[in-house]
Amino acid sequence: MIGHELVGVVLCGGRSLRFGTDKSLFLVDGVPLYQRQASLLEAFCKEVVVSCRKEQSHQYDGWRCVEDRYDFASPMNGLLSVQEAFEKRSIFLLATDYPSLRKKHLRPLVDCLTPASAIIAYQHSDGSPEPLCTIYHGSTSKGLQMQCANGQYSLREYMLREGDAVHYLKAPTPWKNMNWQDG
Repeated sequence: MIGHELVGVVLCGGRSLRFGTDKSLFLVDGVPLYQRQASLLEAFCKEVVVSCRKEQSHQYDGWRCVEDRYDFASPMNGLLSVQEAFEKRSIFLLATDYPSLRKKHLRPLVDCLTPASAIIAYQHSDGSPEPLCTIYHGSTSKGLQMQCANGQYSLREYMLREGDAVHYLKAPTPWKNMNWQDG
């Protein structure tokens, strides 16, 4: 199962309200952000897909899209939708808006992967987990669904509740996502 059985997921379903335009299509060094992230994941994953809203799926030519299946706006929607499409497979979830990440940042997560790993994630210096550059074992699907049934859609809160089931690595610094076009 190590690495090659992973499904890489570029999370593109956000509305990019602060950014002002769909940031997954924003060009960095001439390449759309979603393609940059997909290329990173291809080094570690058997298959890479784009997670998006239905109205976005036409934008990602050449990539398999998994459309959000639920009526709530949260990265958890994308993760659950992909878990349903790839039953029992482990998912390497990567947000589209981390342009500074490189393969060297993803490799430590993959290197920690074992068949018993429930969640492998980075932890920031303030102790908070990073849910959007994380490997989720297929077994997490049931717990995520239960949390959604209770109206709770935060992946970070799910990770905190899972406690010892999460294997944490120290997050590389600086860790910054892209919420505004000026950086």
